[in-house]
Amino acid sequence: MENCAVGGRLPEKSLQDPVISEINWFINSIYQPAYLKYQKLSKLTRTISANSAILAFVFLSYFGLNTAFPKLNLFAIQTLHDGYDFNIAIVLGLPVFLVALIVCTRQKLNLAHLFLAIMLGPRYHPKLADRKERLLQTLPLLQVGLFLSLFLFCFTPQMVAVAGIINVIIFVGTYMVNRLFGYTSATTRNQIMIHNLKRLRREYEIASCDCGKFELERVQADAFASLFQLEKDNVARLDKEIMGDHYKVHDSAFNIIKGLRK
Repeated sequence: MENCAVGGRLPEKSLQDPVISEINWFINSIYQPAYLKYQKLSKLTRTISANSAILAFVFLSYFGLNTAFPKLNLFAIQTLHDGYDFNIAIVLGLPVFLVALIVCTRQKLNLAHLFLAIMLGPRYHPKLADRKERLLQTLPLLQVGLFLSLFLFCFTPQMVAVAGIINVIIFVGTYMVNRLFGYTSATTRNQIMIHNLKRLRREYEIASCDCGKFELERVQADAFASLFQLEKDNVARLDKEIMGDHYKVHDSAFNIIKGLRK
């Protein structure tokens, strides 16, 4: 008999074990890559959405204040500094942009690659896949940088109104893209599946410890049954989430259209 007491815990089974091999294949070939892929897209869309909400709040607040209290003359100076003094209206809004920049740190920004792309221009030739990923990761920072530049050097009523509307559109758009393509739900679903597979693997290691040949076959059969039941339940959940996300996006779109009509 094999001694199973090793350092206060049961030993792990060999990778050649059929159950362990199958579970590892599901984790490493299907669910872990899917989790990493959708996690990046989920974080990206949620970061852009959060930044858009913050920026829309800033710009529309200035537009609303100017409309409600025109005597404040918020847009008397259209830049941060007019050569004589700082524009207090702009200075008061800068902390909110700082919050948006902090939100950007949720992304892996790859600022070194962004700097090289700016400095080298056409001579910078990373792999296409790497270039696409790095560009996507820097989108939130580019978004905040663009609107911050407009805020600092083009501070007009027309600009804040247009910028506010654009950020509202981006907020709604990223929300709908996230829901329609299921980035966040896919991240959660794959993460839960990985957790369940690892738990099943450990349960099998415990149940099969010190088993005889015939008992081991029964334990393996039970483990395979549980494994494919997990897969079946995951597919059913996937179908349910896809239909639910589509219906929610369509309902949201129709509600927005109805609101605009009113």
